Amino acid sequence: MPKLLLIDGSNYLFRAYHALPPLTTSTGEPTGAIKGFLGMLSRVHTLAKPDMAAVIFDAPGKTFRHEMYPEYKANRPPMPDDLRVQIDPLEKVVAALGWKVLIVPGIEADDVIGSLSAMAKREGVKSVVATGDKDLSQLVDDDVVILNTMNTKFYDRAGVIEKYGVPPERMIDYLALMGDKVDNVPGIKGCGPKTAAKWVAEFGGIDAIRAAAPAMKGKIGENLRAGLPFLDEAVALVTVKCDAEIPGVKSLADLSFAPGDAEALNAFSERWEISRTTLARAEALRGDAAGAQAGGASAPSSGAAPKAVPAAKPRVLAENRPELPTEGEPFPEDYRNPDAIPFTEVTDPDGLEALVRVLKTPRTEPVAVSLLYDGRPATRTSGASALP
Repeated sequence: MPKLLLIDGSNYLFRAYHALPPLTTSTGEPTGAIKGFLGMLSRVHTLAKPDMAAVIFDAPGKTFRHEMYPEYKANRPPMPDDLRVQIDPLEKVVAALGWKVLIVPGIEADDVIGSLSAMAKREGVKSVVATGDKDLSQLVDDDVVILNTMNTKFYDRAGVIEKYGVPPERMIDYLALMGDKVDNVPGIKGCGPKTAAKWVAEFGGIDAIRAAAPAMKGKIGENLRAGLPFLDEAVALVTVKCDAEIPGVKSLADLSFAPGDAEALNAFSERWEISRTTLARAEALRGDAAGAQAGGASAPSSGAAPKAVPAAKPRVLAENRPELPTEGEPFPEDYRNPDAIPFTEVTDPDGLEALVRVLKTPRTEPVAVSLLYDGRPATRTSGASALP
C-alpha cells in the first residue's frame, strides 16, 4: 500500500533550534535550525520510506481558534530573532529539494496534517505523521501512525495507549482535561497526565466525567466542578481539524516528490555555507545528480506517483571498511561522513573507533551529533586516539 509522510515542520523547526549549538555562517548569520532541520529531514525520510510527502509549517497570524478563544496562545513568548530569520530560507530550500511545502493561513500545521491524513484514507493510502507533538496522537488509527524521530519509534494505537495511558480516540478528552500551558488552553486545575488518564479509563469521555463530577471527593473534585464550564471549549480548541481544504492539493498526486532545483540549491549552499553533500542527503530523491548522490534511483516514466527510495544502507561491517589511515592521511570516504556510520547501526569495534576518530578530529566549527557534519574531509591528527 502507498505511504504518505506528513512532517510537522513547525515542531521540527523548534526542536532543531533548541537542540543544537548556535551555529552561524562566516559572517555571523544563524544557521543552526536550518542545518538541524535538514539533518532531521534526511533521517525521517530514511525511517519512513514514503511514496509521497509534505512538510507543513504554521502560517503567521491568527487562526480560527483565536476567534473561538481570543486568549489562545496569548502567553507564548515572541519567536527568537535568530530563529525567525532562518524560517524563510529553510522553507525555500526544502521546496528546492523537491519536497512539497504547505503553509495554510487560518489554520495550524496540525489541521493541515489532520486533513491530509483524512484525504489519504479516502484514497486508500497509509500515513506516517512525523512529530513530537502529543496532540497529533488523536489521529492514530489503522491507517495513521506517529513517528517520533527523537527515539525513532513508530506509535500505533497500542503505542499511544502505552505512552499516554489512553487510546487515540480518547486523546481529545485527555488533552482537554489537562489543558495546555503553551497554547494557553485552561484545563482542570491540578489535573495532570496521571489524573486525566485515570478519569478517562474509569469514566470514559468528557460527558461521562461531567456526570461523575458531583460525586468526586476532595480538592480535585472541587477543581473538576469549577472547570466544567470551560471543558467543551477546551475540547474544541484541542481537536485537530480534519476537513480543511488545502490549497494546491486536490489529491495525493499533488504531494509527489519533485526533482530538486540544482541552481537554487547551489545558490543556497553558497549563500548559507551549507555543504552540497548535506543538501543531497536531505533531498533523497531520484532523477537528478543530487538525488543520485543521495542514493536514489531514476524516476519512473509513467504518470504514477514516484516512489522515493531511501539511501543505500551504509557499510557498517568491519570487513567492508578500508583500513584506518595513518597519521596525516585523509580518511577514506566511508569515514569522512559521520552520517554514513549511523550510531544506531555501529555494532562492531572498528565502526565505533572510526566514528569516534572522525568526531574527535579538530574542526573550525563545533560538532555535537552527526547531523551537524558539513561534508569537509577529515584527517587524522596527532593526539586523536581511538576509543576514549
